[in-house]
Amino acid sequence: MLSSTIKSVRIYQSGADIVREGRAVLQEGPNLVRISGLSPSIDVNTVRLFFPEGVRLIDLRFSALDQVDAKPSDEIQAAIAAVNKKIDTKELQARLWEKNGDFSAHLQQSLEDIEAYIEKLPDRLEALHREVASLEEERTELQTKLDKALQTESLPFIEAELAADKAGEYPFEIQAFESQAGWSSLYEIHTDAKGPLQLRMRARIRQQSGEDWNNVPVTLLTGKASGGFLPSLPIVTLSIREPAPQARSGGFMGMGMMAAAMSGDSAPAPMVKAMAKASNDDTIQLSRLETEEAAVSSEETMESYILPSPKTILSGRSGAMAGAMADLKSYEVPCEYKLCAVPKLDRAAYLVASIQTKDYPAAVRGDASIYLNGIYTGKVSLQPDLSQDILELTLDR
Repeated sequence: MLSSTIKSVRIYQSGADIVREGRAVLQEGPNLVRISGLSPSIDVNTVRLFFPEGVRLIDLRFSALDQVDAKPSDEIQAAIAAVNKKIDTKELQARLWEKNGDFSAHLQQSLEDIEAYIEKLPDRLEALHREVASLEEERTELQTKLDKALQTESLPFIEAELAADKAGEYPFEIQAFESQAGWSSLYEIHTDAKGPLQLRMRARIRQQSGEDWNNVPVTLLTGKASGGFLPSLPIVTLSIREPAPQARSGGFMGMGMMAAAMSGDSAPAPMVKAMAKASNDDTIQLSRLETEEAAVSSEETMESYILPSPKTILSGRSGAMAGAMADLKSYEVPCEYKLCAVPKLDRAAYLVASIQTKDYPAAVRGDASIYLNGIYTGKVSLQPDLSQDILELTLDR
């Protein structure tokens, strides 16, 4: 059985392209190889096998080790049984040494023999206990290997018939689509209520393949691997009818009109005071740690974010907190600040950022956490109407 490890992953918002790599020793002529590493959520229809020139594929099948007569777990279970027998033997020896230490039934023993036995007993029992402890550690290691082997044997594997022009060791790659993976955008807005908004885009990455992705290069894609269909407009039928008379109603002042009450044209002082700087010169100033931003590349139908360093993404369970975080991109958005109030509905005033729509990054849509002078004030939904000239964001009450 050939093993394979993850070489790189390209993660869509739903699903991921996985590239695995390994090495195979082939004989000249036909070879039958079995390659492990596929997860149960892999789409086997997308599996592709790559070898260098000089190796040809004759047949490709998918199976599971539980359908094979000789399995690695069988050998491990036999080793565990042998260790258990050794442990039973050592424990029996220790009991016999302890039992023979009772000389009430051996009155014919000489005093010299009894003293020699008593002197020898502690060292012998200690040696037996050490051997039992060592065997138990060996059994624990074998049990860990057995659990891993049983998990691997329950997974599908590739069974390939290959023909090699000459004997040798060949590298190979497996590419397949993993359905139990994806990522979602997270946004943060940072402002001091004076300068431009700092809009930060982050990603939460998740996967539930059953295997931890350790230290692998990661690229995040903004689209979904779902294909698409060109939409077609339905036929619209017009009919002419007399309009029904409409009853007049009292005027209604919309929220946009009511929010026009402003404190002035100039930008207000921040509603949340900045934390006072410590007077002690020895105070260490701390700054927030962030990962290096990703390199952005435009694909044919989507954007890709190439993370600058390998990531470790643990496999989670359904509903469990797992995965990884990454900082993708930062935007600096110019804006004007104003205080708005609707006294008839609310006695409070609100700090609002007014943004020219042309300055807003159109791809940024979703919930954003707001930090005013470094203090978390809540969330805002970023769903801009790009047909309008102005976008207004409420930052704090």
